[in-house]
Amino acid sequence: MCFNTDMFLPYLNSRAVDDAANKNPTGDEYVVGNSIKVLSAVLLLVSLLAGCSLNSEKLPEPREEPEQTESTGNTRGTEPTASAPPIAEPDRTTNTWSSSFRSREEKLAFLCGYMTMPSEVIDAEYHIVYHDNSGGLIPGPSDWDIRVVLKVAPEDTYRWTDGMKRLVPDQIDIDLWDGLGTEWFTWNGMRGEEDCWKNPDSNEYLVVYPWSSVILKIASTTYMPEYSEIIHEGEVPGYDEYKVLAAEILDYDVSTVQYIKTQQVETGLLTSGSTSTIILFEVRVFGGSLCHYPVLVIITGEDILCEVLFSSGVSYFSDMALADIDGDGYIEILAHNETGGNGGAGSHNTAVYKLAGNRLKTLFYQGFSGTGDFLAFYTGFRLTLANGWLHTVENIFTDYCLSFVRELSYGNPFFDERGNVTEYAQENNLNKWMGVDGHFYIFRPVDIDDDGKYEIMTAQYTFFGGRSDAVGIAFTLLGWNDEYKTMEVIKAGFWPYTDDYISDSYQEQFQDYREYEENWYRFG
Repeated sequence: MCFNTDMFLPYLNSRAVDDAANKNPTGDEYVVGNSIKVLSAVLLLVSLLAGCSLNSEKLPEPREEPEQTESTGNTRGTEPTASAPPIAEPDRTTNTWSSSFRSREEKLAFLCGYMTMPSEVIDAEYHIVYHDNSGGLIPGPSDWDIRVVLKVAPEDTYRWTDGMKRLVPDQIDIDLWDGLGTEWFTWNGMRGEEDCWKNPDSNEYLVVYPWSSVILKIASTTYMPEYSEIIHEGEVPGYDEYKVLAAEILDYDVSTVQYIKTQQVETGLLTSGSTSTIILFEVRVFGGSLCHYPVLVIITGEDILCEVLFSSGVSYFSDMALADIDGDGYIEILAHNETGGNGGAGSHNTAVYKLAGNRLKTLFYQGFSGTGDFLAFYTGFRLTLANGWLHTVENIFTDYCLSFVRELSYGNPFFDERGNVTEYAQENNLNKWMGVDGHFYIFRPVDIDDDGKYEIMTAQYTFFGGRSDAVGIAFTLLGWNDEYKTMEVIKAGFWPYTDDYISDSYQEQFQDYREYEENWYRFG
């Protein structure tokens, strides 16, 4: 009910007249008594006014009177009904293992309620812990720890990593998914084959095994990767801002910066103007320092250039050297990285880069391309066999020729027991055949005539039919041909694996080999 304030005025006026007639206007008793009564009346008025205001907010909207009907004669209509309370959101709190479901359909349907699926899922195993904190007296953000193993189609794996940043495997503990592996889902023995990812906008991590299309995923408000402190001897301190650049150019998460090692720092005049600082970084992958991406950062004044070397991917070792190769007075960057250890001297990529404006121009490249093709540089060596265990190595680009005797008495198909060339070797033209590994395991600048224009000394492993059947080491000296804008062979040498070298006196012979490696191009 709401009251009209005018109804209290006669009451207040009558009490004032009575007090004036019965009390002494000047007495203290009148003043005190009248003040109390007036104050009481005012408080009553205020409380009633407040009640009127509160009640007025709860009044229902005016309702239209329905037309009178003959059957009832009712003209008041129905009483207003209270509005229905809002439907409460279901509590999503759960602690559920996928093994609790009887069918694949039930299992995947439950998972869809807690995780977005970028593609169809063939099957999944998971453990979902979710604390729904949206209800209660003081709602708050929810907490969850969701660990999932997924099997998807091979062509769909990329959908799960879209928008994510790379991590190195050392950053994620594979044991997080213990208890979810089955005969269908297994990643045992796959260490080194995984790709690791992080969502930059949330605490969500993926481990992807591309060959098996198995994905390990964790979405958690409580888990953070534990970064192990890796200390490397010879680490060059600082350059953290450039390590961030190296991570960004490879699309790695910034948390991998501590896994980026400063491998080498050089300075030199790459082009006209200021001296440049050249930093070679190792962005470590596949078990920390075992493999890495080589990333080059060049700082010239306020200009910064950051590029990944060798598009073929990761390597085991990288180094660089600075030298003026084309004779223009500015230095070029010689880069060399080892990509594998397949027989002989292993697999290597080598290149010569020149700074041209804001990019690196490739003057020379030998190794694997981004498509997996091997781009070889032909150095012109060949081998001829003759009776008497005679081996003759020649180089078609130079006048180099070396003959040596190697008995190979353990029964190879090229010579018989008397040292004569076999019919098999002659019929298959093997008497003029020698395998030369296309990889340069040595790629080093040398200035043989002290004119300031450097040559490049290279070394290659050579073999007969099998890579393990070594013939020796082929050496070449490469020089820049300014007319054709390419490198060419200008000098050749060869270190044969003779009977003495492959015998028990190997260690004694090794010192002789090292001396030859360092000085062969100085000989006549």
